[in-house]
This record gives sequence, C-alpha cells and structure tokens, in this order.
Amino acid sequence: MRITRSEAEWNAGTFSSETLEKASRYLRADGTLILEDIVDPALIREAREAFLQRYDRYLGAQKHDAVQVGKRRLQISVDLEPPFERRELIANPLLLSFLKAAFEDDVVLGAYGVVCSLPAAPE
Repeated sequence: MRITRSEAEWNAGTFSSETLEKASRYLRADGTLILEDIVDPALIREAREAFLQRYDRYLGAQKHDAVQVGKRRLQISVDLEPPFERRELIANPLLLSFLKAAFEDDVVLGAYGVVCSLPAAPE
C-alpha cells in the first residue's frame, strides 16, 4: 500500500487523522507500507552525493566494517554530519507521526544508518 499526502495535507505539512488511521491499519494488516514524498528530493540528492563521497569504500572490494544484512546488502553507520544530521532524515516528523499512530506512541529510534544494495543485489 502507498500513502500519498493530499493537497490539504501538503499545505498543513502533516497527515490527517484519517490518513494516519488508514496507514496504521495497512501496516498492521500487511506489515509494510510506502509513504510517498516525505523527504525533499533535493535533500535526497544532497545526501546521496555526500554518501558516495564519504562512504565509497563500502561500495567496492575494499575491506570495511559494515554489517552484511543480505546478499550484496550492507548496513552502514553514518556520521551525524551534514547532511545526515538533518531532522528530515533522522527523525522525519511525517514518519514519526505515522509510527506513533501505528504503534500507539510506543516508538523508540534506536539506530541510524543506511542499508545499501550493491550492484547485482537480488530484488
């Protein structure tokens, strides 16, 4: 299931209570949900460029300290330096509002990093 903010929700900068309830039901029923457009694409581009510059050692055959979490997938810890310290990436208010609704405020952010799929990783 995909959730996309309505025009009114875009203008308000938040999800409506009806959207939060609907999204929560889908997550509980299906175990997965896609929230569309909750991070500014310009920030995504900036973070991608910074990631490629700072963490390129993980993308090749070099020795590294990342955790393998699947075939050709690595979990990489990132330093909380620009742009990775931005609230929209660490504790996105739209994502948190949804998580709090879905899990009745029982939400703890316990880790922050990137799961990176390397070339030739299975879908």
